[in-house]
Amino acid sequence: MPEFVYYEILGNSIHTYIIALIIFLIIFFWTIIFRRFFLKKAKNIVEKTESKRDDIIIKNISSISKIFYIVVCVYIPLQYIKINNQINYFIEIIFLWIVIREFSSFLIKIIKHILEKNISKHNWKKDTTRINLFHITTKIIVYVIWWLLLLSNIGIEITPLIASLWVVWIWVAFALQKILWDIFASFSIFLDRPFEIGDFIIIWEDSWIVKDIGMKSTRIQTLQWQELIIPNNEITSIRINNYGKMKKRRIAFNIGVIYQTDPSTIEKIPSIIKEIIEKTENTEFSRAHFIEFWKSELNFEIVYFITTKEFEIYRDTHQKICLEIMKKFKKQWISFAYPTQSIYIENQKK
Repeated sequence: MPEFVYYEILGNSIHTYIIALIIFLIIFFWTIIFRRFFLKKAKNIVEKTESKRDDIIIKNISSISKIFYIVVCVYIPLQYIKINNQINYFIEIIFLWIVIREFSSFLIKIIKHILEKNISKHNWKKDTTRINLFHITTKIIVYVIWWLLLLSNIGIEITPLIASLWVVWIWVAFALQKILWDIFASFSIFLDRPFEIGDFIIIWEDSWIVKDIGMKSTRIQTLQWQELIIPNNEITSIRINNYGKMKKRRIAFNIGVIYQTDPSTIEKIPSIIKEIIEKTENTEFSRAHFIEFWKSELNFEIVYFITTKEFEIYRDTHQKICLEIMKKFKKQWISFAYPTQSIYIENQKK
């Protein structure tokens, strides 16, 4: 090996610089192969799979900035070269900054994908306030951890800093106790999903429609178009009957016919009602029975289901069934009962 390669420049031999250059070229070469060929091939493979998770991972890896690859290509060869301590310290900070930033960005994108997937799955698109709150909070947590890792790796003692943050947090928690309870309750509503915007709910035996779910309070609207604002902390501690979660609605009602009705006709009535309900859209027949001898009528109990939670469809369908029963009974000469009282007077001979 020629002697000139052992000449030193700025404390390093030319041989050392050559090795560092070779390492740089190798890493740079494989970086290009990784970006242009491996990622492209992996993208074509995952596009053919049914799972969307691998698509998101490859997409986020592909979105890693070129600065990250440049920093890696430069940083690793520099480890073989003696550099001034201050310059080396500065390079360490830049390298850690870029690496932790890219990792944090990758993590935030994954969390965002999970959040958007849940939004699509549960149809929460209208509930943007708490979704944005959840996303922003996640970003804050990730970035705080990013800064703490960076400070810790560059030699700054973070224990006193964390202790100071806890003191500040405790002070803020006491000062804003009620507001924080409402915000935490908002997260509880977001995760537990007891109701959603547009749901018809019953609170305190009154009927309401959920209009908006905010960070601090929930706005609900009465059927008389009045708006009521309830703190989230309060609404998570009360009993709620949510009609918005119904998949179908159970309907039970009674009809009565007169005592003069022939027993053979009484026997046919359940079949007549069953036929009417089964021919009606959005219904599932359950049962129809003659159940009792009532004061002035022979009582029948009918149960069926409306296969939708929409209140107007329920009312329209039930009205249609009732009208069809009336028409059918009229054709069969079946008379509905109504409150009557018969008085029998006994003639006594004196």
